[in-house]
Amino acid sequence: MSVAKTQRAQKRQLGQFLTPQPLAQQLVDTLSLSINDRVLEPSMGDGAFIIPLIEKFMPLYTGSVEERLALILQRNIYGVELDETLFARCLANIRERWGELPPQHNLVRNDFFREPFFTTEYPVAATNGAFGVSLFTHIIGNPPFGGTLDPAIQDELDKVYGFRNGEKIKKETYSFFIVKSLDLLAKNGTLLFICSDTFLTINTMRGLRRLLMSHGEVEIETLTQ
Repeated sequence: MSVAKTQRAQKRQLGQFLTPQPLAQQLVDTLSLSINDRVLEPSMGDGAFIIPLIEKFMPLYTGSVEERLALILQRNIYGVELDETLFARCLANIRERWGELPPQHNLVRNDFFREPFFTTEYPVAATNGAFGVSLFTHIIGNPPFGGTLDPAIQDELDKVYGFRNGEKIKKETYSFFIVKSLDLLAKNGTLLFICSDTFLTINTMRGLRRLLMSHGEVEIETLTQ
């Protein structure tokens, strides 16, 4: 198999559809951020959302670029990426723009479903995580679509995220991403995801639709990019 075919196969397995930078910028621009906000990007890829988020937080702090970057990546921005290459590219993009990252930050390479965000015991088998916060004021991103869940934990994931409010949630990467993100979202928080519009109509996604509507106001916008 050629390198190109191998890369395509990996993208299908992980459900990767990278977000164009202008589109990510457009979505980040809709957020009203304060110095106390905690923003999670659970599938950060090469940093399409992380970069404009850093830009948006920068004016809220004083000090050198190095000092402000450290505060933002330690207090405000949290990111997870499973793909090793994309994770490295994200960090490289930050370095190219603002210099070296602080020794401690909240961008981690891991499976979103294995990352233990809570300080209490996590319901799914997890590696040691870097995050010490329990809830996020904003969660933004482009969750994987049609990817393959880790076979080692997919049955446990189905127990944790596959049934809500008396409705079955389809065992699919982006639907479980949404359910877990809702669990991590603070009261009156904002969940802003790019998703396939198929979940708006197909019967197997009825549980996900009802779950979203039960959590508050839902706005749907068709993207042109």
